[in-house]
Amino acid sequence: MNEFELIQRYLVQPNPPESVRVGNGDDCAVFAVNPGYELCISIDATIAGRHVPLVTPGALFAERALRRALSDLAACGATPKYLLISLTSDDFEPTWIGHFGETVHRFCADWQMTLLGGDLSRGPTAAHITVLGEVPAGQAIRRGGARAGDQIVFFGPDCGGARAYLEVLAGHQDVALWQARYWYPEPQIRCGLQLRGQATACIDVSDGLLQDLQHLLEAASEPLRAALSGAHVPLCAGLVEAFGRDQALQMALTGGDDYGLLATLPDQHPMIAQGHWLGQLTSADSPHIELDGELLSGPEWAGWDHSR
Repeated sequence: MNEFELIQRYLVQPNPPESVRVGNGDDCAVFAVNPGYELCISIDATIAGRHVPLVTPGALFAERALRRALSDLAACGATPKYLLISLTSDDFEPTWIGHFGETVHRFCADWQMTLLGGDLSRGPTAAHITVLGEVPAGQAIRRGGARAGDQIVFFGPDCGGARAYLEVLAGHQDVALWQARYWYPEPQIRCGLQLRGQATACIDVSDGLLQDLQHLLEAASEPLRAALSGAHVPLCAGLVEAFGRDQALQMALTGGDDYGLLATLPDQHPMIAQGHWLGQLTSADSPHIELDGELLSGPEWAGWDHSR
């Protein structure tokens, strides 16, 4: 099948909602914006050999790519609405693209999203996914806004499992939970909606908890010290037994790919009880992070960097 036949068979949204005025098949998609709401837009790349193994089944590739992209909407408290996909495939293999498309359509049904369209080209296997969500006007959560006295809270199941799965790929023991954390991260959309109007700042944990926390500190209007408690970091099951406490904690803090939400909340806020309390922000001369009273610095505490 050629490009257009593959798109028509596997990547066209059936029965789009009334809000979609022009869907897949035209030069642009056209949709109506709900009055009183603002759009949140993000794009995320998933590249074979970089973000997933070089040889990855189409369904798994789509699962991970879509869930990673949706996490950005969760971080700003947006309700998912639409997505566009720019997909490149090195061989245009119909079965692979078919499994990718089936996963996309199921994902859209699960999250009540509409596939607006996109592009399909021959090239190194990669998916660039644009997600669009909506928030009531003025209520999008931003990275800036953290203040001295705020509590640092993680919303999500646990940390470090996705990083540990890379050890599975390298020949370590096979742990099904780590595999699930890597391929099927759960976007924290519900938590993001609940944090709207509550959190002073929020970011999704995609590049490592410490690195993403540093982004919150850099976006704050005042220099802040983040004092973390290692005992409160939620470690994925099996990490300590397999790697020891110190390495397990380092994996959880630097591994990334957990796709939970890292939020700052005013002291005594009731939503703190719904997440994992990690520590507190206080005023400082310069932004920095401490773990159990020790300043964290050095390459061993760095997270993911796409330039490396």
